[in-house]
Amino acid sequence: MEITKLESLIKLFGQSNLGKLELAEKDLRIILERQSDTTTLGIKPVEPVSSKPTSSQTTVSLKTETIINAPLVGTVYLAPEPRKPVFVQVGDHVQKGQTLALIEAMKMMNEVTATTTGTIKKVLVADETVVEYDQPLFELEE
Repeated sequence: MEITKLESLIKLFGQSNLGKLELAEKDLRIILERQSDTTTLGIKPVEPVSSKPTSSQTTVSLKTETIINAPLVGTVYLAPEPRKPVFVQVGDHVQKGQTLALIEAMKMMNEVTATTTGTIKKVLVADETVVEYDQPLFELEE
């Protein structure tokens, strides 16, 4: 998503009465949510914000979520070997390119890697289950 589109979306959300807005585009998900007392944005606000929040101020929290999908059909393994710890679990911070799981297809092991740096929000599959091409496997929050 282009930064100008994102800025426009944030501005429109700030002017609306919506409490929460979720937007999904391909493997990118953006959540804008109002909270009380402080302002948190990925970009600078247009209007200056005083250091002491007033009761009329609201928080806009920008969270970007990325879905990691299966690159092929096969059996997913969440650990490198049986009875070994899983590659990642909910709450783990991962780096771009880090191995998250393995998918076995035609007796070949294929790595599923993080497409971006972030935190594992959800594991969407169980160990040793068959997955389809493009099936969501993990949800990352940037």
